[in-house]
Amino acid sequence: MPKLAEITKKHARAWKDIEKPNGIRPIETIYNGYRFRSRLEARWAVFLDALGVEYEYEPEGFEMKDGTRYLPDFYLPEINDGVYIEVKGKMDDEGYRKINAFWEQSKTPLYILGGIPTQTELDEDDIYGYVDKYKRCFEYGQDGGYYDWPFLFCVCPACGKIGIAFDGRGWRVCGSHHRNINLISNTYEDEKGNVHKLMHPEVKGCRSDDKGYSWNQDRLKEAYAKARQARFEHGEQPDQRAIGKLLPVGDYDYEVVNMERDRFKGSDKLSACPVAVLQIRCVNEQTSGIGLCRLYLNSKMIWHITEFFKSCGLIPADAPEGTKFSMKLFEQVVGRTGKVRVTITENERDGSTYKNNSFRFIVPGK
Repeated sequence: MPKLAEITKKHARAWKDIEKPNGIRPIETIYNGYRFRSRLEARWAVFLDALGVEYEYEPEGFEMKDGTRYLPDFYLPEINDGVYIEVKGKMDDEGYRKINAFWEQSKTPLYILGGIPTQTELDEDDIYGYVDKYKRCFEYGQDGGYYDWPFLFCVCPACGKIGIAFDGRGWRVCGSHHRNINLISNTYEDEKGNVHKLMHPEVKGCRSDDKGYSWNQDRLKEAYAKARQARFEHGEQPDQRAIGKLLPVGDYDYEVVNMERDRFKGSDKLSACPVAVLQIRCVNEQTSGIGLCRLYLNSKMIWHITEFFKSCGLIPADAPEGTKFSMKLFEQVVGRTGKVRVTITENERDGSTYKNNSFRFIVPGK
C-alpha cells in the first residue's frame, strides 16, 4: 500500500473533516507537543502516557487501490508487535468502509477505541456489558478482516507488560514467553528458564495460560482515571501529577515544542497574573520526556523569565540583572533550545501531597 509521503497533514485534515456531520467538529487539543483533532484523542494519549506506552500520533497516511485515503490516529510500536489505533466517539458506515479497506490491503491489526470508561463501569466487572454498550474496543485484523470484540487493554500477570488482547486476557500479551506458572510460589519461568516472581498474582484466571483477565487491573484503572481527569479547558494543560510522568532529577538539553497562554488566579505567595505555559522536550543520556514549565508574568518572578530568555538566546547571556525585555519575545519561544536543570518539588494541597517538576534554566557561561 503506498504511503502518502507527499500528502501534507493539511490535506489529511480535510479527509477526516468529511466524516463530521453538519460541519460540527471536535475541539482541537494541544498535549505533549501534539495538536490532537479532538479532546477524546488527547485523553487516550494521557492514558497511554500514564502507562508508559510509546505512541506516534498520525505518523503517516495511506491510499488504497480504490483511491480511498485513510489516516490512522495512533501507532503503538510496542503493543502486540505494532498496531494502529482509531479513536471514534461515534462510528459511521463510511468510517467502517475506510477501516475495512485499510485492513484488506495492509493486513495490519487495527483497534477502534471509543470513550474512556468510567470507574463505575470498570468496577462492575461485566466485560461484555461494558464493551457492548459503549463500544470501547473492536479489532480489525481477524479472519477475513471482519471486526470482533471485545479487545481490551490488559496486563500480563507475569511481567506486567501492557498489551491488547481478546476478553482482556492478560496471559495472551506475552503468550508462550512465560512457562511453568506456579501459583503456590507465585513464580514463572522465562524462555531461558530463569525463575521470576509473578508481578500480578491477584489477576483473575491466573491458573490458565490463556486467560488471566486483567482489563480492569489497578494500573489500568489508575490510567483511565488520569485520562478522565485531565483538564484542557481554556488552554490549561494536564501537569505531571495528572499524567503520572515526572522527569527524573538532572540536567537536560531542551527544546520548546509549544506555548500556551493561561491565567494564574493568585495565592498567598503570588498575586494573580498571566502565565506562559511552556511544553519543553527534555533529553539527556538517561531519559527523555515532555515537561510543563509555567512562567509567571509577575514582578516577583521576572528573574525566572529572564533566566529562560538568556538560556535560549533571546537576550544576551551577559545582560545585567534588571534588563528590560519585550513581551513580544514570547512569540519566538517555540523551537528555541537550551539547557535546563530539573528538580522535583512537593506541595501540600487539600490535605494531600503532590509532586511536580521544577525548572531552572542554565545560562551559558554561568
